Amino acid sequence: MVQQVLVTVEDINGVEPPPSSLWKSIRHKDISRPIWGFLWKAIHGTFKIGAFWDHLSPQYAQRGECPGCKVPETMEHILTECEITGQSMLWSLARELWEMKGLEWIPPTYGVALGASLLQIRGENGKVSPLATRLYRILATETVHLIWKINCQRRIQQGDDDPTKWHSEEQAMNKRLTIDRLLVNKLQYGSKAMMKAKVLSTWRGTLHDEKSLLEDWISQRGVLVGIVPLWR
Repeated sequence: MVQQVLVTVEDINGVEPPPSSLWKSIRHKDISRPIWGFLWKAIHGTFKIGAFWDHLSPQYAQRGECPGCKVPETMEHILTECEITGQSMLWSLARELWEMKGLEWIPPTYGVALGASLLQIRGENGKVSPLATRLYRILATETVHLIWKINCQRRIQQGDDDPTKWHSEEQAMNKRLTIDRLLVNKLQYGSKAMMKAKVLSTWRGTLHDEKSLLEDWISQRGVLVGIVPLWR
């Protein structure tokens, strides 16, 4: 799996990254501990899904199969193929938010899903854009983790198809936006506080009714991402 991710990253970045850079990237400060923990386990293949159940007694065999698609429930299937995890819809919402920045979307292959923390996004001038790269890192890793959480929730609820009970892309991204806004507090975080300009630039162009917001909206109430929620 590591090699698959590195090949994908090389195809997009144009440079072959060393394996050590992958483990360092998933622990990036922009990625929360639960998410990098998930990525580490997913890349190492330690989750009890798919073929894991093949080595146990026959009574557990069905646990290795996706209940909706009737195919082996691999991590690749869950994140990029499954019809019941909502992955296609969530990736579409992520794309919608991304394209609000006027940037070209990267199709979410399995290598992209697990290697997003290493991808470099280039601007129109062909140079790597640190702010666009940061937004993609946040957007893609939050989406991947959300798809996984929805899959786990469905399993626990034994196929409950009520989408209003699911975590949403909108909620995940608004939570991440709120964290960024809090991290600029120099009184609380001192020298570790994030630069306000970095937060403003990262999210610029992705906010709901952005024209009505203050130029410095960090402390303004009601600041939300601009993707349209599918359920109210």
